[in-house]
Amino acid sequence: MTRADKILKDVYKKLGISDKSDVVKYENLDKIIQLLQAINNASPINPKTTGTITERLCELAIRSEMGGDYSRMPGEWQWLADYSLYGVPFNVIVSVKSFKVKERLMASGSGSLLTPTIAWTLADDYREFGESRTRSYVYAGFIAIYMPAKTLVKVSSDARKVMNVNGKPLLRDVSDFIKDMSSAKNHNRIDIRKY
Repeated sequence: MTRADKILKDVYKKLGISDKSDVVKYENLDKIIQLLQAINNASPINPKTTGTITERLCELAIRSEMGGDYSRMPGEWQWLADYSLYGVPFNVIVSVKSFKVKERLMASGSGSLLTPTIAWTLADDYREFGESRTRSYVYAGFIAIYMPAKTLVKVSSDARKVMNVNGKPLLRDVSDFIKDMSSAKNHNRIDIRKY
């Protein structure tokens, strides 16, 4: 068991959700993050461990909706993304970033609508999502960028109006991730036209 898994196990126990489904855990994401921040304030968590924890939280949603129709990206491809969601006719990749996205998020875009990219982040700095930068994500192959509601609400209205190639909002609330995956599924496969 990794350090990240031990921390999450403790957090789930403190919140009384250890034996709950992935969906219930994901629905408690805000509480999980608050408790993780309290733990970090008491004793800083290594950034690598924070990254692993963030990936595990995203995977709660993916696993609950996709079942076995996803995989971790192989080591040599993890610079691009963390997960691959099996889709028709092509897969969708998910790039997970923790609290600061910086240039790392832009670099993780596939640059191709044949393999569109979804970003899942716990971004806490709304200034990283100005209108110009947000438009650039569309050109980098992103079809959705999920972030906490408390960050999204602070992003400028012009940036929030940026649409993906399907005419849907690019920036989205992380709490909508499961619902969006569910509505995009086509016979247990992702249909990017619905994103």
